Amino acid sequence: MAHKIFGDARIMEAYTLNSYFLTLSPWFEGDSMVASFVKKGTKGKDNVTVYISLKKFEKLVESIKNRSLLELIKKDDKDDNPGAWTYRTGNNGSKLFSLGLGAQNSKTGKRSITFHGYDATKKANANVPITWEDLEDMVWAYELVVGKEPEDNAWHKMLYDAFWSAYEDKKKHYEKTDEDEESVTEEVQEAAKEPVPQGVEGGATVVTLSSFSKEGDVISFNGKLDDTDSVFRIGNSEISGKDKDRWNALAKDVKKSPVKVSLNLHHVRGNEYTILGIA
Repeated sequence: MAHKIFGDARIMEAYTLNSYFLTLSPWFEGDSMVASFVKKGTKGKDNVTVYISLKKFEKLVESIKNRSLLELIKKDDKDDNPGAWTYRTGNNGSKLFSLGLGAQNSKTGKRSITFHGYDATKKANANVPITWEDLEDMVWAYELVVGKEPEDNAWHKMLYDAFWSAYEDKKKHYEKTDEDEESVTEEVQEAAKEPVPQGVEGGATVVTLSSFSKEGDVISFNGKLDDTDSVFRIGNSEISGKDKDRWNALAKDVKKSPVKVSLNLHHVRGNEYTILGIA
């Protein structure tokens, strides 16, 4: 497995069972770590790609080595999206790459360390759970390929050579667009400071749902909260749970006309919410 990763000029691969998988590939000429989330079974069409500044990525590496990130991850339980370490880029901050604790598992009640990718232009969210050991392996791989050519370990030299041999061809295929350039506006920075709408956290909130669509393993409802256009998301597995019949009836009604419903919500960002359940 290690040789395959290096042979593809990558430092990490992480997989989910039925959803996205993640690859991390350095692009030194572009001063970037290319984080690519790809939905399984879509032949690369359903993807979120974020070009992370290598300087900032190396700060992430250092925080993993000194374990300061681990302390931040332990406290990262106030949001469904990981937030212990974040990197926002793209026009008006349209792309986000973050690392921390993911959403709470409805069955176990636990949260996993998760890589998160978000692309506002595609309305795409990607989450790939990992372990702390995976992060330590990522650091080891990165430092191996950027370090001096190994002289005293045949296996390390084999991996090092495999990476740089593959890299010579792979680097030709990277290309940034305007959507990949780091450019966070004051508007986006202020949006990140938005207060949570009153009444959302910790209680039932009446919203109007007007349509819905499926994005991978997530159902996204479009609608309004306090007369503001909003998006409400819930995992497909949650809809198939104990309230399955209620969700099916709600979906049929929404197809006919907008429906008012009382939901338990968690505010994610801006006008985006995670549905915790039907109130």
